Amino acid sequence: MLTALCLFGTPAAVWAQCNQLVWADEFNTPGDLSKWQVYEGDGCNVGNCNFGNAELQAYRAANATVTGGFLNIATRYENTVVGGRTYNYTSAKLQSKTASGALQTFKYGKIEARMKLPSAQGIWPAFWMLADPGNWPYTGEIDIMEAKHKNPKSVAGTIHYDAGGWHFTGREYSGTVDLSADFHVYTIEWGPDQIKWFVDGTLYHTASPATTFGNAWPFNTNNYYLILNTAVGGPGTPFTGNTAPNPADYPSTTQVDYVRVYTGPSNYAVYGDGQVFQGEQGKTYRLDPIAGATYSWTVPAGATITSGQGTSSIQVNWGTTGGDVTASVAVNGCAATTYTKVVTVSTPLQLDRVYEDYEANRALTYGTMTGVLTQTTANPAPAAPNTSSTVGRYVRNGSEQYDVLYVRGLTVSNAADFAAGRRKVYMDVYSTAPVGSKITMQFENSRTVLATNYPTGRQSSYYATTSRQNAWETLEFDFEKVIDAGTSVYDIDNVVFLFQPGVTSGATFYLDNILVKKKPDAPVVATDVLENYDGTSRITFDATLTNGAYTPAVANPSATAPNTSAKVARYVRNSVEQYDVLFFTAGTPGSVIEDASLFKDQTNQILVDVYTSAPVGTPVVLNLQNKAAAAGTYPAGRNSSYEARTTKQNGWETLAFSYTSSPDAGTANVSIDQLAFLFANNSRTSDTYYVDNIRVAKYAAPQLTRPEPCLRTTRPRTT
Repeated sequence: MLTALCLFGTPAAVWAQCNQLVWADEFNTPGDLSKWQVYEGDGCNVGNCNFGNAELQAYRAANATVTGGFLNIATRYENTVVGGRTYNYTSAKLQSKTASGALQTFKYGKIEARMKLPSAQGIWPAFWMLADPGNWPYTGEIDIMEAKHKNPKSVAGTIHYDAGGWHFTGREYSGTVDLSADFHVYTIEWGPDQIKWFVDGTLYHTASPATTFGNAWPFNTNNYYLILNTAVGGPGTPFTGNTAPNPADYPSTTQVDYVRVYTGPSNYAVYGDGQVFQGEQGKTYRLDPIAGATYSWTVPAGATITSGQGTSSIQVNWGTTGGDVTASVAVNGCAATTYTKVVTVSTPLQLDRVYEDYEANRALTYGTMTGVLTQTTANPAPAAPNTSSTVGRYVRNGSEQYDVLYVRGLTVSNAADFAAGRRKVYMDVYSTAPVGSKITMQFENSRTVLATNYPTGRQSSYYATTSRQNAWETLEFDFEKVIDAGTSVYDIDNVVFLFQPGVTSGATFYLDNILVKKKPDAPVVATDVLENYDGTSRITFDATLTNGAYTPAVANPSATAPNTSAKVARYVRNSVEQYDVLFFTAGTPGSVIEDASLFKDQTNQILVDVYTSAPVGTPVVLNLQNKAAAAGTYPAGRNSSYEARTTKQNGWETLAFSYTSSPDAGTANVSIDQLAFLFANNSRTSDTYYVDNIRVAKYAAPQLTRPEPCLRTTRPRTT
């Protein structure tokens, strides 16, 4: 019986289509660990004492042996000293390596091990992967199998990643069989846009960008090496329940019959935009080429394949409806495989501004760069979509793994608009880099960014991927992730482009027509007044929690547009409080703010008229909360945060609050019963704020819907 519990938190140019073994260790030669680096120590030598989990073991080479056709990792209750530190438990940790001694890495494929798990209170066996080069959690972690304690009947499959902080997503396989009593096969099938987990061939978990926090997915960028280890958790180890191990249960042994890595169908996916706009032309959809394969593509009704049918790459013209782009791939002697990309179609964006065309529009200035930029040069091959005579040229620095080009002048008034797709950056690119090369764009605050303090100041990242080589194409930068949630969406003054991040390449990129498009303004179809101080009041001032001095129904200090009401409220900020808060109770949960998800995607938006003595640019934050959480327990209960910035001093204006973050994703969208306004947060000022017409603007419903991901948290990073 299987139970799957929701838990939170480039291939080579040619591959074979059937599963083919590319790397393995069968452990058939006694004493042979030539395919593994055997780690010794306690983590302190790499600045990670006890591996970040308060583990109780030290690793020794002597605890890893190959005998009887198995790798044996023995975990013992015995004293050992490492760097003057005494440990009561010893074990072993191995990392895949090449014949030259470097880490042996892989990207995509079927990866499996046949293992017999140990059984002991506190024991923590794992088969997992880290990126090389790595920077945890930004480069990700893939846990193929983790178990714990005596007579384990469950294992976990988990990914770890950065999304404005460390997050993880996983599921647990639970059965009735003691997994320490016999051997079982633990497998992942890892592709560009999904990872599947299996126990003895039974699928129990699938992860994709749609299931992660913020759609983060570093697992299509990096190469990963294999790790086999057994740790011992203690009172400070969350994964093993913060409990002490039982010395009487030791020694205990993890046995591995084999580790195998295959290439095959799981290595592939359809690449191309999952969201397009009505009438878009020439959109590329492709798979990495497969030797000897035949391809048959289908597209939804209303879309047309204009070229490429029968090859690994097609061009598509879109109509007004979306659907599945599907490729059926057949190779002699192998079962046909179907790959699908779900595509949604939405209303086209409108041109906001052309910032750089290297001719008439030159709004951008260029700062620090590691490559070489030529700002005006001849177009190397004038052809659609770019027939301009003059373009820019950027030659990447081949010695830099993370080559950067800093740009100023590209206006980012509110990064949340770009993260939500209400605004997008476009760029025409002609490149010598291989098809599938990534370009990352980061929004940064130059006042806090230092070369040595990543991720501080890097608010969010966006990406585009090339689909052509030595030909022009228009790239659209899609939201990738929040990097530093502590940097306000309103404080962006630097844009950084990283060409082929993580790769040492000297490729040339010709650039042109760097521009921003925006969604058409949605009409307001209804307005729900929450408080207008003239008779409508659906929310109630909470004096017990509010920090400053609130007085309702005072005379309007300046009855001018946009607010000519006779009565308003006055709020004087408490200068003693760094985070001064004005609280309102909003009925019973879900009765006034029915569903916070509608505010997150800006189908609905809170609007407030404000007149203040505070300086222009003062932030006003709004939290939609559940008041059952105590005031001092942040972020508990804070479902979502929104922000607006003042643009006037001593004059009325309407502030529109845009979504910025979800401090507590565990608080349900339908449980909101409290509004909390923070005026000039993270300061100690005493300015006066007049407020009026607190209301909900309801816009026309968006055309796109996205599934709600599973977001419960479970455990910290592994060793």
